[in-house]
Amino acid sequence: PAAASTAPDLPEPSHAIAAPEAGPVWGPGWVWLTGTLLLFSRTLAARLRLAWKCRTTASTAAPDAETQAHIDDLRTQLGLGPIRTRVWPGLQGPIVFGVLRPTLVIPAEFRSRFTAEQRRAVLAHELSHLAASDPAWLAIAQGITAVL
Repeated sequence: PAAASTAPDLPEPSHAIAAPEAGPVWGPGWVWLTGTLLLFSRTLAARLRLAWKCRTTASTAAPDAETQAHIDDLRTQLGLGPIRTRVWPGLQGPIVFGVLRPTLVIPAEFRSRFTAEQRRAVLAHELSHLAASDPAWLAIAQGITAVL
């Protein structure tokens, strides 16, 4: 019984291998953070540029009476609240933007470039973006893209 309790002597290793010190790895985190900040900055710059250009280039003058009537009719049908409308010389077609202050911008040549039926269809298309909250969804998607 005494011999069973004795453990055999194991030889000591001739040289021990030291484990490297484990420390935080910051490189990938910095790369991710830099990319995120760049994408957020790009998105913010684009939004600020659009807002600035709308203030400096677009006119606050209302569109012609027929176009405004189309806008009001479509806005009511789609259940939208108040919408800022701007006229922008040189713009190729109408655009909408704005999460907090929805804005519709139409070209100065809108009435002369499109027929009444085309104008109504284009305005319905643009206002449907606001009804579907597309500017908000776009902002969310751009934020998620930047983070990922």
